[in-house]
Amino acid sequence: MKVGFLHTAAGHVDLFDGLLQQLDDTATALHRIDEGLLEAVSRGEPSDQVGLMLAQPLRSLADAGCAALACTCSTLGAMAEGQVFNGLVVQRIDRAAADYLVTRPRVLVLAALASAGEAADALLEQSARRQGSDSGWLVALVPGAWQAFLKADIAGYHEQIANFANEFSDEYDALFLAQASMAGAASACRHQDVVTSPERGVRRLLGLD
Repeated sequence: MKVGFLHTAAGHVDLFDGLLQQLDDTATALHRIDEGLLEAVSRGEPSDQVGLMLAQPLRSLADAGCAALACTCSTLGAMAEGQVFNGLVVQRIDRAAADYLVTRPRVLVLAALASAGEAADALLEQSARRQGSDSGWLVALVPGAWQAFLKADIAGYHEQIANFANEFSDEYDALFLAQASMAGAASACRHQDVVTSPERGVRRLLGLD
C-alpha cells in the first residue's frame, strides 16, 4: 500500500516514514512538501484560494498511484478533508485523534500556533456533534514554542511543550498535542493518556483504527 502525505514542513517526512514502518512494514509513503500553503493562511488568503493551492500536490499524489491521501497540517485540515482525486477522499491526519478524544470527559488541547489551536477546537466540536458526545476541552497555546520551531530549535520546541503540559495537564483525562510537529514531545509528557495526531491518523489510513 502506498500512502500519500501532504506536509507543510520537511521535518514530518521522517516521522511519518517511521510510523508506517512501525505499523505496517509493507506500506510505503510518498510525500509532498509545500511550506507556502501555511504561509498563505498566515497572509490571510481566502480559504477557497488555499483549497485550490492544496489541490495540485494532492492530485500529484493520487496520480502517482497512492491508495490513501492525507494532509498532515492541522491548520489546513478542514480545507483538504473531503477533496477527491482519482476516487480517493483526502483525510486529515488529526480526525482519528479527535474522534477518540471526544470519548474522554475532559481534554487539554495544546497548540503552538494560534490557527492550529482554532482548527483543533473546530475539529473536536465536529467529532463531538457526530458522536453525540458531551466531552469538554480547553485549548491552550504553549508560549514561545512556535518561535522555537521557526528557528529550527526542535529540541527546544519539544521541551517547551512537555514542560507546559506537565505543569497543567494533571486535572484532565487526556492530553492532545494538536500539531503533528508536537509528536516528539509526547515521550516527555507525564500524562497517562497523551494523544498525537500522527499515530492515530496513520493507523486509520492503514485500516487499523
